[in-house]
Amino acid sequence: MNMVNSLLDRINRLEEATSYAPPVKNALMRVEEFCKEESDTPNTWYIGNREFFFEWPIYGETEDGSVEGSVYERVGSTSKTIGAYIISGDGNIVKFPFLPKNIIDEVNGE
Repeated sequence: MNMVNSLLDRINRLEEATSYAPPVKNALMRVEEFCKEESDTPNTWYIGNREFFFEWPIYGETEDGSVEGSVYERVGSTSKTIGAYIISGDGNIVKFPFLPKNIIDEVNGE
């Protein structure tokens, strides 16, 4: 029975909402705002006729507070991973493939 309780405990923890440090969450929220302005969805933007989207990191922060997630490109009825984004623990975007430079600069306070 202890093994079952342990497994249930782990499942419950996975279902809890992942929390992020305020600077990281603010950076992700700004990217979401940009996407909503571009596409009316919280995670999609366009460059020309190319469609990109990202997902919030599901594993939470690393020890240094940074997060990493995937960036995808929709290709027909499928999508492919085109890279990963990294946001440092202080909320700066280190890398975010195909996100416009002006949004990266704004998030990074430049």
